[in-house]
Amino acid sequence: MSDRHLWIEVAEYLAAVVGVILIAWVLAEDLGTPLWGELTRLR
Repeated sequence: MSDRHLWIEVAEYLAAVVGVILIAWVLAEDLGTPLWGELTRLR
């Protein structure tokens, strides 16, 4: 049971990380500020 709980925690963490990345990506596309330009150019 504890293993299943751990996997749920990991899944929630990954979902949160992906959500933050997507939000940052959308903001970078919309704003196009020099800072975001620098950050997106590094990928």
